[in-house]
Amino acid sequence: MIFSEILVEAGNKNEQAKLFTGVGGAILFAVGIAHNVIGVLDRLQQFDW
Repeated sequence: MIFSEILVEAGNKNEQAKLFTGVGGAILFAVGIAHNVIGVLDRLQQFDW
């Protein structure tokens, strides 16, 4: 394998890793928000309206 090919391959893997991390982060972020919203709704239901 030529050195430049190795660099390109490493770069592609790095991009995939970044994408994966970004997607994972977005999912965790969304789950965190959903968890907070559910927590707030839960608390609101405890009050006698």
